[in-house]
Amino acid sequence: MAVLPSVEFGVKIARPPEEGLAFLQKWDRQWEWMEGIIEARPLTPGFRLGTVCRKVRRTAQGDVTFDLKVVALDHDAMWWEDEIMTGPNRGTRSKWRVKPKGPGSIVLVEVEMHTSGLRALTKASAREALENEMKTSLDRLKRKLEVPIPG
Repeated sequence: MAVLPSVEFGVKIARPPEEGLAFLQKWDRQWEWMEGIIEARPLTPGFRLGTVCRKVRRTAQGDVTFDLKVVALDHDAMWWEDEIMTGPNRGTRSKWRVKPKGPGSIVLVEVEMHTSGLRALTKASAREALENEMKTSLDRLKRKLEVPIPG
């Protein structure tokens, strides 16, 4: 198992922070914007400390199923931290924050990736893959949230 140094990603979104946070916490909709995720199913109701979600990620080596758990949460400060509990990236932690930015908001995610297998052998390629996945995911999130709502 290799642990990569934490790296932070962010994207500005032309929506109020409360709307961004509410959408991010709908784990069953992450397949709509998160790179590689083809299924996300909450195993516990709501979104609170201890909430668990089972996800399936499509990779070049096949589909990988893993469970993710909310391990820290502050609704008022609009952040939470989750940890992958099972699978080849067990121990990976992500801290998600949504902050006001002008008339919209900024979504920030700090990731400390734990990896095994071939990716663990070459940390540089693991980091590059993480950066590509997060950039694509946050770009998709931005497009998803900024699409005008038909009225």
